[in-house]
Amino acid sequence: FRSVSQSRYSTGVMAREDVYYGNYYTQQFPSLVLGGQGIVLQVNAVDLSRQIRVRMVLPAMGSNISMPKGWGYHMISRIEFRYASSTTLNLDGEQHLLSVMSACETANKRDELMELGGEEVFQSTGTVQPEAVVFIQLPHSRVRQLIASKPLDNSLLSQGGYQIVLYLKPIAQIMGGSGASAWQASNNSFVSASWQVS
Repeated sequence: FRSVSQSRYSTGVMAREDVYYGNYYTQQFPSLVLGGQGIVLQVNAVDLSRQIRVRMVLPAMGSNISMPKGWGYHMISRIEFRYASSTTLNLDGEQHLLSVMSACETANKRDELMELGGEEVFQSTGTVQPEAVVFIQLPHSRVRQLIASKPLDNSLLSQGGYQIVLYLKPIAQIMGGSGASAWQASNNSFVSASWQVS
């Protein structure tokens, strides 16, 4: 992958490599239950100009189940940002998705980002565990692989770090198909869910 001569901002190859081969400290979600709860991500001040990415893996789908492309983004109900003791900033899921998409200069980049955010599930055979890698667009930054970001003076955060609270929708709101109800009745948690600062 690293021998690719194209610009890091002109292809999704670097983004995929960074996601799957990066050596970053990973923190697990405090709860794997699907939807409803607020997942608190506490980030140190030294990581202020970094990016946040969330990885979610669902149990294998049964037959006759569908989910949209980029389902990881569609699963986000709301995101709260709080810098030190500042007022909480809120973005709903649709606003966050628009913010992430606006960082992409081309339709190809938007498509690649949505593929990382969860490939479309359609009439699943139940052999694959759907996986999504979602980039959290910070109010002060950009998705790193898509457009360069400028550092922010984190010395302003004398009380240290910032907090992100991630609220997820119930899986029923993004899953369709005649087999969806049976799957939901027997699956109420992620196989794994984690986040990274990179």
